[in-house]
Amino acid sequence: MRLDERTVNLFDKKMEELQKLFPSAFSNGKVNLEILRELLGDRVDSYPGRYELNWPGKGEARRLAEVSSTFKFHYVEELSLGKGNSDHLYIEGDNLEALKLLQKEYFNKIKMIYIDPPYNTGQDFIYKDNFRSNRNRFMKLTNQLLRKEAGSWGRYHSDWLNFIYPRIKVARDLLKEDGVLFVSIDDHEFANLKLILDELFGEDNFVGNIVRATGTTTGQDSGGLGSSFDYLLMYRKSDRFHVGGIPLSKKDAARFKLKDNRGKFSILQLRKTGNDDKREDRPNMYYPVTAPNGDLVYPLGPGGYESRWRMGREKYLELEKDDFIYWKKVKDKGWIPYVKYYLDGRTKRPSTLWDDIDGNKKASLEVKKLLGEKIFDFPKPVQLIKRCIQIANAGEEDIILDFFSGSGTTAQAVLELNVAEDVHRKFIMVQLPEKIEEDTSAYRKGYKTICDIGRKRITMAAKRIAVKIQDSDRYDLGFKTFKLERNISTLK
Repeated sequence: MRLDERTVNLFDKKMEELQKLFPSAFSNGKVNLEILRELLGDRVDSYPGRYELNWPGKGEARRLAEVSSTFKFHYVEELSLGKGNSDHLYIEGDNLEALKLLQKEYFNKIKMIYIDPPYNTGQDFIYKDNFRSNRNRFMKLTNQLLRKEAGSWGRYHSDWLNFIYPRIKVARDLLKEDGVLFVSIDDHEFANLKLILDELFGEDNFVGNIVRATGTTTGQDSGGLGSSFDYLLMYRKSDRFHVGGIPLSKKDAARFKLKDNRGKFSILQLRKTGNDDKREDRPNMYYPVTAPNGDLVYPLGPGGYESRWRMGREKYLELEKDDFIYWKKVKDKGWIPYVKYYLDGRTKRPSTLWDDIDGNKKASLEVKKLLGEKIFDFPKPVQLIKRCIQIANAGEEDIILDFFSGSGTTAQAVLELNVAEDVHRKFIMVQLPEKIEEDTSAYRKGYKTICDIGRKRITMAAKRIAVKIQDSDRYDLGFKTFKLERNISTLK
């Protein structure tokens, strides 16, 4: 039976709604009924014939994301900063539980998420999820117990995948439709993470892979290649997200040397250059324009071939009327027209290579400057997070979430950028209270957990901002601290 057009349109609309609710059940625009049944309660853990990343425990990890949290938020006034009316949140506890609890208030409300998860370099995870497999369980899952020389390299990938998958799955639901996710990662799990994000967000929502120069080269004594960069995977929630521009560097701004009553400007040749620059490519863009001395000027390329302008005649006349055309007289070439473009409000397109921002050494010095000495390893640069916020188009009242907040780099970036741009963004930081080793300078300085360091850094950064500006009361420079505690009413 052939369906009528109205029924087909209705079906397509329902499928789109279903894909928004369960993106991981779709691949290449088609629904996988087995995964959908599992998400709805049917316990299925094998999907033959489908292109995807599979590993032992994936089904359980997927279901874990659907289980309701048995925790609740508890406000801790003595660990908060300010008068208790801040919109910034600092949450201490397991981030998976926190993400689930945030669903109630922040579902579809987060503009940008940045995370810097563990890179899985071989060390055990501090996060102890119930599904994590020990070596024997992994061998049983992969039918290796009867082998004398069983390899367990896959167990380390599986542990990490089981750890990261439910967190990103839950976090996706917090993003606005025009929201975006950034994930820092290195070579150890880059390939696996990319496949996970393709599955949870959809390949069409992959924005790009940014390569970030760290400023230092590690692995000098490894006998192999040293590493001087890591990655930043970027995914949007939907096609409603658009990449924002970034501020011009001093070198970029130096090109704007000319000036008129509108301000500083630079010029671009009116004649099209490069590919598709011939008259036959766009015949309607080949026409004469009048030079200051009255001569008619045609778009001619090197050697005299007939070229074309960058725009049609109507658009040119509009620019000429509004004084956006600039003429230069060149010896042996006569008058050449250019188009003005201005410095004020101009940004540039971000590239996928970020080698022009602070590196890891500068990031460590920044933390040391705020806290007095080096007490935190491998913080990310504040400048990195600021750039993410800018290309995320995060503006007034938008919320920035970091659920591996570490030393609090993201919070500091939000506070500083808010003041610099006179914008009131909000942050939510989530961090597990990892214990500080007793033989470290951080412990000797009185820090017992990573959360102690994070809150202290945010506090010191806020105080430094308040000293530098006169009207600090205009900005929210505090935060509320919440701890996760068991919700007795949910326990049986």
